[in-house]
Amino acid sequence: MTLTDSLLSIESWLLRLGRVQLLEALRPGVSRVVVEQSLARAGMTSVAPLEELYGWHDGTERPGDGIVDGVEVIPGFYLLGLEEALAVRILYLEQDTWAPHWLPILTDGAGYFYLVDLSAGADPTVLRWEFDDPEAVVSFESIDLLVDTIFHAYSRGVIFVDPWGYLDMDEAQFAALASDLNPTADAWREE
Repeated sequence: MTLTDSLLSIESWLLRLGRVQLLEALRPGVSRVVVEQSLARAGMTSVAPLEELYGWHDGTERPGDGIVDGVEVIPGFYLLGLEEALAVRILYLEQDTWAPHWLPILTDGAGYFYLVDLSAGADPTVLRWEFDDPEAVVSFESIDLLVDTIFHAYSRGVIFVDPWGYLDMDEAQFAALASDLNPTADAWREE
Protein backbone atom coordinates (compact mmCIF):
# COMPACT_ATOMS: atom_id res chain seq x y z
CA MET A 1 0.00 0.00 0.00
CA THR A 2 1.39 3.42 -0.93
CA LEU A 3 1.53 6.34 1.46
CA THR A 4 -1.34 8.02 -0.38
CA ASP A 5 -3.40 4.81 -0.18
CA SER A 6 -2.79 4.63 3.58
CA LEU A 7 -3.75 8.30 4.05
CA LEU A 8 -6.96 7.83 2.07
CA SER A 9 -7.74 4.67 4.05
CA ILE A 10 -7.31 6.59 7.31
CA GLU A 11 -9.75 9.15 5.98
CA SER A 12 -12.22 6.34 5.23
CA TRP A 13 -11.86 5.04 8.79
CA LEU A 14 -12.48 8.52 10.14
CA LEU A 15 -15.71 8.64 8.15
CA ARG A 16 -16.75 5.16 9.38
CA LEU A 17 -16.14 6.27 12.96
CA GLY A 18 -18.23 9.41 12.45
CA ARG A 19 -15.35 11.87 12.86
CA VAL A 20 -17.19 14.44 10.75
CA GLN A 21 -15.78 17.41 12.67
CA LEU A 22 -12.24 16.31 11.82
CA LEU A 23 -13.03 15.55 8.19
CA GLU A 24 -14.53 19.03 7.84
CA ALA A 25 -11.54 20.58 9.64
CA LEU A 26 -8.90 19.01 7.40
CA ARG A 27 -7.59 21.67 5.04
CA PRO A 28 -7.12 20.94 1.34
CA GLY A 29 -3.69 19.66 0.40
CA VAL A 30 -0.93 21.77 -1.13
CA SER A 31 1.30 21.00 -4.08
CA ARG A 32 4.78 19.51 -3.89
CA VAL A 33 6.12 22.83 -5.15
CA VAL A 34 4.53 24.70 -2.22
CA VAL A 35 6.07 22.23 0.25
CA GLU A 36 9.49 22.44 -1.43
CA GLN A 37 9.46 26.25 -1.56
CA SER A 38 8.19 26.68 2.01
CA LEU A 39 10.86 24.38 3.40
CA ALA A 40 13.55 25.96 1.23
CA ARG A 41 12.67 29.40 2.65
CA ALA A 42 13.26 27.88 6.10
CA GLY A 43 16.61 26.44 5.01
CA MET A 44 15.28 22.89 4.91
CA THR A 45 15.22 20.29 2.16
CA SER A 46 11.91 18.66 1.31
CA VAL A 47 11.36 14.91 0.93
CA ALA A 48 8.75 13.07 -1.12
CA PRO A 49 6.84 11.52 1.85
CA LEU A 50 6.40 14.95 3.46
CA GLU A 51 5.18 16.35 0.14
CA GLU A 52 2.73 13.47 -0.10
CA LEU A 53 1.48 14.04 3.46
CA TYR A 54 0.85 17.74 2.84
CA GLY A 55 -0.58 16.93 -0.59
CA TRP A 56 -3.23 14.90 1.24
CA HIS A 57 -4.19 17.67 3.69
CA ASP A 58 -2.44 20.84 4.82
CA GLY A 59 -3.22 20.45 8.48
CA THR A 60 -6.31 20.92 10.56
CA GLU A 61 -8.43 23.96 11.34
CA ARG A 62 -8.90 23.96 15.09
CA PRO A 63 -11.95 25.39 16.80
CA GLY A 64 -11.55 28.92 18.12
CA ASP A 65 -11.25 27.61 21.68
CA GLY A 66 -8.08 25.72 20.75
CA ILE A 67 -9.41 22.41 22.07
CA VAL A 68 -8.23 19.45 20.00
CA ASP A 69 -11.09 17.08 20.87
CA GLY A 70 -12.86 16.27 17.64
CA VAL A 71 -10.02 17.25 15.29
CA GLU A 72 -7.47 14.62 16.32
CA VAL A 73 -5.98 12.28 13.73
CA ILE A 74 -4.72 10.04 16.54
CA PRO A 75 -5.89 10.42 20.14
CA GLY A 76 -4.48 13.65 21.52
CA PHE A 77 -2.74 14.80 18.32
CA TYR A 78 -3.85 16.82 15.32
CA LEU A 79 -2.09 17.49 12.00
CA LEU A 80 -0.23 20.79 11.82
CA GLY A 81 -0.50 22.81 8.62
CA LEU A 82 2.81 23.38 6.85
CA GLU A 83 3.08 27.09 7.67
CA GLU A 84 1.99 26.46 11.26
CA ALA A 85 4.62 23.70 11.53
CA LEU A 86 7.31 26.09 10.29
CA ALA A 87 6.19 28.76 12.78
CA VAL A 88 6.25 26.24 15.66
CA ARG A 89 9.72 25.15 14.54
CA ILE A 90 10.99 28.74 14.75
CA LEU A 91 9.43 29.15 18.20
CA TYR A 92 11.09 26.00 19.57
CA LEU A 93 14.46 26.57 17.90
CA GLU A 94 15.21 28.86 20.82
CA GLN A 95 15.41 25.78 23.02
CA ASP A 96 18.70 23.93 23.13
CA THR A 97 16.90 20.61 22.77
CA TRP A 98 15.27 21.37 19.39
CA ALA A 99 17.36 20.70 16.28
CA PRO A 100 17.13 22.98 13.21
CA HIS A 101 16.33 20.05 10.90
CA TRP A 102 13.21 19.01 12.85
CA LEU A 103 9.75 19.79 11.48
CA PRO A 104 6.71 19.09 13.69
CA ILE A 105 3.79 17.42 11.91
CA LEU A 106 1.50 16.31 14.76
CA THR A 107 0.91 18.10 18.07
CA ASP A 108 -1.34 18.04 21.07
CA GLY A 109 -1.26 21.85 21.11
CA ALA A 110 0.47 21.92 24.50
CA GLY A 111 4.12 21.13 23.73
CA TYR A 112 4.10 17.47 22.69
CA PHE A 113 5.04 16.75 19.08
CA TYR A 114 5.71 14.10 16.51
CA LEU A 115 8.31 15.62 14.25
CA VAL A 116 10.18 14.68 11.11
CA ASP A 117 13.97 14.57 11.32
CA LEU A 118 14.93 15.99 7.93
CA SER A 119 18.64 15.37 8.56
CA ALA A 120 18.00 11.71 7.73
CA GLY A 121 17.77 12.26 3.96
CA ALA A 122 15.04 10.98 1.65
CA ASP A 123 13.40 8.70 4.23
CA PRO A 124 13.38 10.65 7.52
CA THR A 125 12.48 9.17 10.87
CA VAL A 126 9.65 10.50 13.02
CA LEU A 127 10.57 11.51 16.56
CA ARG A 128 8.47 12.25 19.61
CA TRP A 129 9.49 15.37 21.52
CA GLU A 130 7.92 16.66 24.73
CA PHE A 131 8.57 20.08 26.24
CA ASP A 132 8.86 18.62 29.73
CA ASP A 133 11.15 15.74 28.68
CA PRO A 134 13.07 17.23 25.78
CA GLU A 135 15.03 14.15 24.76
CA ALA A 136 13.61 13.29 21.35
CA VAL A 137 13.06 9.60 20.74
CA VAL A 138 12.55 7.78 17.43
CA SER A 139 8.92 6.64 17.36
CA PHE A 140 8.52 5.67 13.71
CA GLU A 141 11.19 4.62 11.24
CA SER A 142 9.69 6.82 8.50
CA ILE A 143 6.71 8.98 7.62
CA ASP A 144 5.34 6.01 5.65
CA LEU A 145 5.55 3.79 8.73
CA LEU A 146 3.92 6.43 10.94
CA VAL A 147 0.97 6.57 8.56
CA ASP A 148 0.95 2.78 8.10
CA THR A 149 0.91 2.30 11.88
CA ILE A 150 -2.01 4.72 12.23
CA PHE A 151 -3.90 2.99 9.39
CA HIS A 152 -3.45 -0.45 10.97
CA ALA A 153 -4.45 0.93 14.37
CA TYR A 154 -7.76 2.11 12.88
CA SER A 155 -8.35 -1.04 10.84
CA ARG A 156 -7.67 -3.34 13.84
CA GLY A 157 -9.79 -1.34 16.26
CA VAL A 158 -6.79 -0.20 18.30
CA ILE A 159 -7.97 3.37 17.72
CA PHE A 160 -11.70 3.70 18.35
CA VAL A 161 -14.43 6.06 19.50
CA ASP A 162 -15.21 5.56 23.18
CA PRO A 163 -18.78 5.49 24.59
CA TRP A 164 -18.64 9.27 25.20
CA GLY A 165 -17.72 10.05 21.59
CA TYR A 166 -13.99 10.72 22.10
CA LEU A 167 -11.25 9.25 19.95
CA ASP A 168 -9.30 6.80 22.09
CA MET A 169 -6.87 3.92 21.75
CA ASP A 170 -5.66 0.86 23.52
CA GLU A 171 -2.17 2.14 24.32
CA ALA A 172 -0.65 -1.31 24.93
CA GLN A 173 -1.98 -2.61 21.62
CA PHE A 174 -0.80 0.53 19.82
CA ALA A 175 2.69 0.16 21.30
CA ALA A 176 2.80 -3.51 20.25
CA LEU A 177 1.65 -2.62 16.73
CA ALA A 178 4.08 0.28 16.45
CA SER A 179 6.90 -1.96 17.69
CA ASP A 180 6.06 -4.65 15.14
CA LEU A 181 6.00 -2.17 12.26
CA ASN A 182 8.94 -0.06 13.53
CA PRO A 183 11.32 -2.60 15.12
CA THR A 184 14.27 -0.21 15.37
CA ALA A 185 12.28 2.67 16.89
CA ASP A 186 13.43 3.37 20.43
CA ALA A 187 10.04 4.58 21.68
CA TRP A 188 8.48 1.11 21.66
CA ARG A 189 11.33 -0.87 23.21
CA GLU A 190 10.63 -2.24 26.64
CA GLU A 191 13.06 -1.11 29.26
